[in-house]
Formats: sequence, structure tokens, C-alpha cells
Amino acid sequence: MESDLYIALYGISQDAAGEAESQTWVTERMRELEHLADGIQLADENLSARPYRFLADSNFQRLRAIRSRYDPAGLFHSYM
Repeated sequence: MESDLYIALYGISQDAAGEAESQTWVTERMRELEHLADGIQLADENLSARPYRFLADSNFQRLRAIRSRYDPAGLFHSYM
């Protein structure tokens, strides 16, 4: 998934107690922009809280078929 624009958003807290609040703020703001997005970079913030497509549907199906053929037991960890 490639686009002409990439946006990265970060939240910073002064102490460990504010980390969860900062993370929630970032996730919510990025969700607000999803309707404008083509996809997500796998290095983006907290993929477990905001999973989003990172491959075209046809490429994702191809990846699943390759993994099924060459790693049927799931030895290698998936992206999630």
C-alpha cells in the first residue's frame, strides 16, 4: 500500500502514568483519518488497537496462500 502522503502521529507523556492516555489519544485521532487512508504501515502505532489493511486484498490473499503452503504448522509468527 503506497500513497502520495504519509502521516505519523505521536503522543508524549511526562510520566508512565500518562502513557495509556497518550496511546488512546493517538489511536482515536488516527481512526478519525481512516476514511481518508489507503492503508497503514506495519511500523505504525499499536497495531493491536488499530489494525488496518497494509496490503491490497489480492496481495493479502496471495500471502496467506504462500504461508499456508510453506508454513502449514504456523512455525513463523504472523504480523499480529
